[in-house]
Amino acid sequence: MIRAHMATFPARRAILERAVARIAPQVEKLCVVLNEYDEVPQELAQFDNVEPIIPDEDLKDVGKFLPEVAPNDRVFLVDDDIAYPDNYMRRSLRLARGMGFQRRVFGYHGSRFDSGGVESIRSRRLYGMNKRQDTYIQVDHLGTGSVLTLGRYMPSLDYMMSSQKFVDVRFARYQYEGGIALWSLPRRRRLFPNLLTELDEDAQVTIADTFTANWPQSVIDEVNTYAGAADAAEAQASEGAPT
Repeated sequence: MIRAHMATFPARRAILERAVARIAPQVEKLCVVLNEYDEVPQELAQFDNVEPIIPDEDLKDVGKFLPEVAPNDRVFLVDDDIAYPDNYMRRSLRLARGMGFQRRVFGYHGSRFDSGGVESIRSRRLYGMNKRQDTYIQVDHLGTGSVLTLGRYMPSLDYMMSSQKFVDVRFARYQYEGGIALWSLPRRRRLFPNLLTELDEDAQVTIADTFTANWPQSVIDEVNTYAGAADAAEAQASEGAPT
């Protein structure tokens, strides 16, 4: 099954329908985790393949990992504030198949960190989602608003549960512990228009603007468990290349 997982909350309701409308036609199932909602928004009823889920507690961004998946599912992790292109899923699947899914996870917003030297998110080398990239690049860390993975590489909700606001870090750590390589996919144009500008100023504030910009030491320590993995893999590949 080709599926997508999104987590949202009431402050984003004004853009929810537009975000869902860009994703739902491209997948067989879209799971929308409705944090802080008391009832399912009526506008979601028009989408036959949308599965709305109201969790027992506010999971925030961890909500993307609530739905259970099958090992061979193709799972897209998506955000509620992006207008994904109409061919986003098809294009991403084609690129991922070009390299192969075996022990690989893919995305469009990647970072590399120096081994053991991370002091803040400013320590990273960023391969941003809306910047041109002509080739596949192995990274340490992927933003989970643009991830494509097999279901077998999805961490459990229990593993992710304590990572609210830093799911990208915990997701990267999980893949590193499992020996799964993270790859940033090629792109030649801007793929991810932002919907937040349609909201009130207070509703435009994101986790990246607040928590991520000033990671606490505990998160930095977690990043340092996998920092430098991509550099090491690249160096090893170079050493083994024919001369």
